[in-house]
Amino acid sequence: MSTKPCCLFLCKNKCCGLPNLLLLDTLRQPFLDRAVPPKDYPDVAFECQHCRRVRIYSLDLDSPYHQKSDTLVACTQSADAVFFVWLESCEGNCRFLLPVFVTPRTATREPINMEQWDWKELRCPNGHPISFPQTR
Repeated sequence: MSTKPCCLFLCKNKCCGLPNLLLLDTLRQPFLDRAVPPKDYPDVAFECQHCRRVRIYSLDLDSPYHQKSDTLVACTQSADAVFFVWLESCEGNCRFLLPVFVTPRTATREPINMEQWDWKELRCPNGHPISFPQTR
């Protein structure tokens, strides 16, 4: 069985803390169309598969969103998260672009509903709130 590099992020919700996997290639994919290439490990947001909270994660050791538990692992299981939407924080001369990933719930056929997510804690590195778009 072949393995692929995956980002392993533990949920930042203290009541959850469960692991979430994101293929490294999937993490980098939204940046391929951008004029400015991403750093090796860009900051990303995703909904925890377990508690549905959306938080920002990073493998970049210099990122304010990095946790010591965030790591790169070889995985054999499917990490089927997909790019969903770009979020943006624009306040003053602060511009922060953030890709959001979701894990499709194909087994339950449950539609992705951003209104059910807990995302109020999303902030750019300068502390400005990041708002979800009204529609995708």
